Amino acid sequence: MDTIVDVFYSGLRLHYGILGVKDGETDIIMEADVSDNRYLKYPALGVGTTVEAIVNALGQPEERTTNTYSYTCALHIMSGATVYFHFEGDRVKFLTYSWYTD
Repeated sequence: MDTIVDVFYSGLRLHYGILGVKDGETDIIMEADVSDNRYLKYPALGVGTTVEAIVNALGQPEERTTNTYSYTCALHIMSGATVYFHFEGDRVKFLTYSWYTD
């Protein structure tokens, strides 16, 4: 039986599935919410970063709301993931990494 799990750490939430299989991959990460820069490889584009700095580094977002910008990753290790920058005012409050799962 497949199971969905949320694991919480200070500044990090992982949402993943544990597959009911005996062989091969047994878990698939679906989403990670990051609100502490210690979990980011590039904290200069993390929590506390300005909207302007995000756009200067990554260009215009693919999708935009009043408090969220999203970018789809295509050409590196995060391929197949979407990164959402959630803003409070003009600064990043937290990021969500979302992976496509089938």
